[in-house]
Amino acid sequence: MLVSYLKDDTKDSEEFGKFANKLHDYALQHLMKIGPLYPADFRTVMQSCPDLKLRLEQAVKINQQKQATNNAGSEEMDKQAATQPAQPSIKLKMDFSNFSKKS
Repeated sequence: MLVSYLKDDTKDSEEFGKFANKLHDYALQHLMKIGPLYPADFRTVMQSCPDLKLRLEQAVKINQQKQATNNAGSEEMDKQAATQPAQPSIKLKMDFSNFSKKS
């Protein structure tokens, strides 16, 4: 039943809708938990229904690609944040630019 909630990769995700995307993510996460808990039964069901197996495999591949893209993007953002100078954590109320170092 959870596999029926997985979105088909031929459908555009924007067209699919927010609620349906959340339902897809929910179903996929539960399927990923059920598989390891009951491996023999899960394998039997997937082998008996090739359509379900194909749909689940596609959803898992798309999810892995999405995670890889998100990880690459977050690593790039981390690098950019590291190269930018840090902002001071305390803002001073007084301007000290008129004070200079005396020799």
